[in-house]
Amino acid sequence: MLRTALYNLIMKHRASNTSLKGAGSLNIKYIYNNIYHIIKLLSLACATMLLFAIAEMPAVYYYFLRLSVTVCIAVIIVIEIKKIHALWLILFVATGLVFNPVIPVHFYKTSLWLPIYIVSATLFAGYAYKIRRIKNTPPNASLNGV
Repeated sequence: MLRTALYNLIMKHRASNTSLKGAGSLNIKYIYNNIYHIIKLLSLACATMLLFAIAEMPAVYYYFLRLSVTVCIAVIIVIEIKKIHALWLILFVATGLVFNPVIPVHFYKTSLWLPIYIVSATLFAGYAYKIRRIKNTPPNASLNGV
């Protein structure tokens, strides 16, 4: 799925042939139009990794999970900080505090981590759905609570 999505982006990019405006400058409009697609793929990847974390994995996987979830949350926070609705920002900041690799939160019982993984995966999947909804909405339409 990720491979075909990236392939379609490259083919669309080559077909439009508008990536270079001048000597080495990227077309900002092209990047802006596809940034939501990239963030949707990132959030779906994090949701999948969080669901895999429910199974018993090696300790390296959980460190990589903390690192990748934190990076994805940082990207989402940068985008959401510019918007009016602060609900997504608050939810992702709270999730980032739980998953940060610098000052890790340790729950020694794995039964405490299971609901956190499920809720966080649902949060990332919901954000990906929200981005899909924004992308498919006409420019003058209202999003009612998004």
